[in-house]
Amino acid sequence: MGNLSISNGYLSSEIDPEDGMNVVSLKYKGIEVVECDLEKKKAGRTYAIPILFPTPNRTRDDKYLFDGIEVKTFRHGFARKTSFEIIDASESSITGRALYPKTDTFPYDIELLVKISTEDNKLRWDFTIENRGDNPFPFGLALHPFFDKKLFKTVSSTLEKAMLMDDQMLPTGETQSADFSKGVALDNLDVDCVFLSDSVISSALYGDHLTMKISGSDEFNHVVIYTGKDFSFVCVEPQTCSTDFVNLHNKGFGKEANMLVIDKKDKKSLYIEFSFSE
Repeated sequence: MGNLSISNGYLSSEIDPEDGMNVVSLKYKGIEVVECDLEKKKAGRTYAIPILFPTPNRTRDDKYLFDGIEVKTFRHGFARKTSFEIIDASESSITGRALYPKTDTFPYDIELLVKISTEDNKLRWDFTIENRGDNPFPFGLALHPFFDKKLFKTVSSTLEKAMLMDDQMLPTGETQSADFSKGVALDNLDVDCVFLSDSVISSALYGDHLTMKISGSDEFNHVVIYTGKDFSFVCVEPQTCSTDFVNLHNKGFGKEANMLVIDKKDKKSLYIEFSFSE
């Protein structure tokens, strides 16, 4: 099928439906903001702007126990490597569908609809997750965008706490205060951490000639910030949950994990939005 394009007077974007509806290019007034490293794609790693579902980032021992059932997981979730069926397309929006039927290792029957659309200076992801099976379905959802760091100087966010990580880069459940509200310079920032807030998190990247804001529906009260002094990219990842969220929830850290559950024969809708200005 190849990549599909959407655009308006401000934004243009290329989407790969065969590789998880990954946004492999995003330009604002002709300025490319996404680092698309195809070597990472060849290696099966995250790149560009993949969707992480239903288990963002890592899970301890690649499994969790929920409702008495052990479930195997994949790092960053399996949606990012799914081939989506395109069910609607126009100049400004593309909608894809993926089905995840029940198997021996996945005790759920899930449909994921993803609509990616442009309107004025905004790129938006609308997600609808339908649980068509008979078991309640715990899930997490995130984007993992790799932004071109040379375009930006600072990152700010309404996050309030940083999760303490163990030697496997998994959260312990403990937190400490964090403050990005006044902006943090990217030049010397070396971080790979899950942050959270008591409310929805909004974040922003600021450059000399470009500002990008990241927001979402109320469920997105976590964010991962990932960059290094010598990195060519900065990741600001809106998430509904912590890394290892089901196992963390099972340890009694419900608020920190923010495990979302869709009851059988029910569905849930969420969204993420990027907006640009100069």
